[in-house]
Amino acid sequence: MKKRIVQICCVLAVIVIALLAAPGIDTSRITGMVSGSETQENVDDMTVFKTKSGNCYHVDGCSYLRRSSIETTYGEAKAEGLEPCSRCNPDRWINY
Repeated sequence: MKKRIVQICCVLAVIVIALLAAPGIDTSRITGMVSGSETQENVDDMTVFKTKSGNCYHVDGCSYLRRSSIETTYGEAKAEGLEPCSRCNPDRWINY
C-alpha cells in the first residue's frame, strides 16, 4: 500500500514539474496589442483565436488551441458572447 502511494506521489510530482516547465505563451506572436491611448475601434480589431467547439477566445500560442484554431477579432469574439480564456488571459494585453 505504501509503495503504491509513493508511486502515485512520484507521478503527480512529474506532472506538476512538466506543467511548470512547459513553455509559456509566445507573446511576440500576439497581434494587435494595444496601449491605453488606443481607441475601442483598434481594440475591437485585435486578433484573437477561438476553437470550433469552445466558448472562449485565446491568444496565439494558447495550449487550448492545439486541436482547433480559428482566427477572429476581439470585437467579433465579444459579439459572439465568447469569454476570455482562463489560461492565456487575452484581456491582459488590452490596456484600456
